[in-house]
Amino acid sequence: MTKAKQEFYNAASSLKRSVIRFSNNVSKELYKPDANFVRDMLLGMMTAQDVKLTKIAAALKEEISLKHTEERLRRKAATFAGQSKIEPLYMAKVLKSCRPDTLLLVDGGDIAKPYGKRFEGLSWLRDGSAGKLEKGLPTVGILALMPDKMPLPVYEKIYSYEKEFVSENHEAFLGLDFAQKYFSNETIRVFDRGYDSTIICGKLLDSSVKFIVRAHGACMVTHKGKAMRVLDVAAHFKGKYALDFTDQKGKTAHCKVWITRIEMEEHPLNLVICHGFGEKPLMLMTNVFDDDNAICIALAKGYLMRWKIEEFYRFKKQTFHFEDMRVMTLEAMNNINFLLNLLIGFLSMQATGGKNQPAIVLLVNHVKRIFDPKNLLYSLCVGIFAAFALV
Repeated sequence: MTKAKQEFYNAASSLKRSVIRFSNNVSKELYKPDANFVRDMLLGMMTAQDVKLTKIAAALKEEISLKHTEERLRRKAATFAGQSKIEPLYMAKVLKSCRPDTLLLVDGGDIAKPYGKRFEGLSWLRDGSAGKLEKGLPTVGILALMPDKMPLPVYEKIYSYEKEFVSENHEAFLGLDFAQKYFSNETIRVFDRGYDSTIICGKLLDSSVKFIVRAHGACMVTHKGKAMRVLDVAAHFKGKYALDFTDQKGKTAHCKVWITRIEMEEHPLNLVICHGFGEKPLMLMTNVFDDDNAICIALAKGYLMRWKIEEFYRFKKQTFHFEDMRVMTLEAMNNINFLLNLLIGFLSMQATGGKNQPAIVLLVNHVKRIFDPKNLLYSLCVGIFAAFALV
C-alpha cells in the first residue's frame, strides 16, 4: 500500500472510530439493544449513504444473513423509543458548537411519494423540488447555523395531513417549543413567507423571542397610525444602504436596504425593506431593535442565510436518498429521520474548521473534489463513501 493510500485508510479508520464514540456518547442512557441499533444505523447510513434498510444492512457486513440483519433493523426502526434520552445529550453538543449570534432557521419541507400506496398518512401536497402537486408527507424543521455556516439539525418532524393533524401552525409551535428549551430568547429565529400570520408572530412576541420573518405583500400592519399593506409601506422607501448578495447559484443582486418602524396587533416591530432582490421588494418584519439604522444590513443578511435550510433538505435527498425510505409507518420514518439528522450533525461538527482539519482535507482531496466550504458536506460524503469501502 502506498503512503497516500495508507494515509487515506488511516483517515477513514479515524472517522469510523469517531462516529462510534459519538454514538456511544449520545446513546449512553439507552439500554444496550437500543444503543447498538443507534450505532448500527449511524455507521450503516454513513457507509451506504442511503436510508433504505437493505442498503444499511448490507453496509454493516454482519456474519449473519442480510435478511436477518434487515429484519432486525426494521423491527427496531418501528419501535425505537430512545429519542427523548438522546436529545439532551445531542443538544449539549449542538449548543457547544453555537455562539450567541447563531441563527435558527425554521422552514417546512416535504417527502414526495408519487408512486406510494401503502405509506401511512399520504396526502396531496406541493412538491417543492418538482414544483407540482404530488402524494407525500410534509415536514417541519429547525436548523442551527454554526459560525462557519455548517448546518446543525435541531428539530424535524414528519407528519400527515390525514392523521392527528391540527394545523401547520400547531406543528410549527411544537418545533418552536422544543427550541425554546435549549436556546435563549435572544437567539434569532428566521422564517420565510407563510409564517407571517398574526398567530405565529403573536406567539413569538408574547414569548419575547427574537425573530425575522419575511412578509407577504398583503400582510396588514400599522405605519404612522394608518393600517396599510406591507407592500404599500415598502413603496414609500427606496433604500439608503447598499447590500450585494450572491445566492447559491452564484447570481449577485445589488440591493438597497432601509428600515422603518411598524406595528402588528399593537406590538412594535421593525420593517426591513430590500429593493433589488426581485421584482418586488424583500420585506422582513423583526422585533430586533437598534439605535443604528445600519442594522438593517445585518438583518437582511441574516434572513438571506435562510436558504441554508433548503440546501439541507436537498442534501438529505440527494446524498442519502431520503425520499426513498421504504418503511411504512410515520413512527418508523421519524425514527430513521432522527438518526439521519444525528449523523449529519456529527458530520457538520467534524467538518468545522474545514482546511484546519487534516483528515477532512485528505478525504476530500483523495476523491478529486474541489475544497469548497459551501459544498463541504457533499464533498466529504463522497470521500467517506470511497474511504469506507476500505475499512
